[in-house]
Amino acid sequence: MQTDATLDAAETSEEEVVVEPEDESEDDSEDSEDDTWGSSDDDDDDWDDEEEEEQAAVDEPVRIRCVEKNQGTTTFCVEPVDWPEELAEHFAVSTVMYQGPKSIVRYDNGKATYIQTFFLTDAFETITDYFKKKYGPPTEVAKLQIAPFASPRLPNPTMLWYAVSPGDNLITTLEIRKYDDVHGGFPDIRRGSVMLYHNWSIPIFPQLSNIELMMAK
Repeated sequence: MQTDATLDAAETSEEEVVVEPEDESEDDSEDSEDDTWGSSDDDDDDWDDEEEEEQAAVDEPVRIRCVEKNQGTTTFCVEPVDWPEELAEHFAVSTVMYQGPKSIVRYDNGKATYIQTFFLTDAFETITDYFKKKYGPPTEVAKLQIAPFASPRLPNPTMLWYAVSPGDNLITTLEIRKYDDVHGGFPDIRRGSVMLYHNWSIPIFPQLSNIELMMAK
C-alpha cells in the first residue's frame, strides 16, 4: 500500500489522449459531409474545458484529516492509500472513521510509527494470499478468538510477517486479522484489519477514539 509512511509504493500510470485531425478532401460533397459531422469550434472549446477540469481534479491536493495529541508530539492522520488494482475494491470500506481506501497513521515526533487500515472480511484470503506471494509464508500464524456481541466466540485468523533491520535489530511487523478487534468495543465481524508497526510502536487505539476521527479537520 502507498501512503506517506509505507514501505511499498504502488505504481500508477497515465494515458495520453491523442486526437487525430480528420482528413480533408477536395471533393465538395465530402466537404459538405465533413461540415455536418465534423468538429465545430464550439466542440473544440468543450473539449478544452473538459481537459482543464480533468487536470484540475488531478492537481487538487488530497485532503488529509489529522488529530493532534500530547501537545502536538503525537499526530493521527487519515490518509489515502493507493492499493494494487486487484486489492483496491476490498479496502473501499465505509466506517464511522473514514470512507474509501484509506488508512490511519500515527506519527510520533514527525515519524510514522503505526499504520492501520481496514478491509472487507470476505477478502481475508485474497489479501493474505497477495502478501504471501510478495513476502513468502507468514512468520507466525496466531490462533486468536473474538467474542462478538450476543454471539458465540469465533476464531480470528491472524497472520504476521516479521522483518529485522540489520543495523539496529528493529523489528517491523505486518499483521493481518480477519476480524478487527483492536480499536475498542465489540469486534467488527464485517471488517478485518491490516497493521504495520515496529516493536516499540504504540498502538493507535484506544488512545484515539472514533469520535475524534469524525471531528478531525
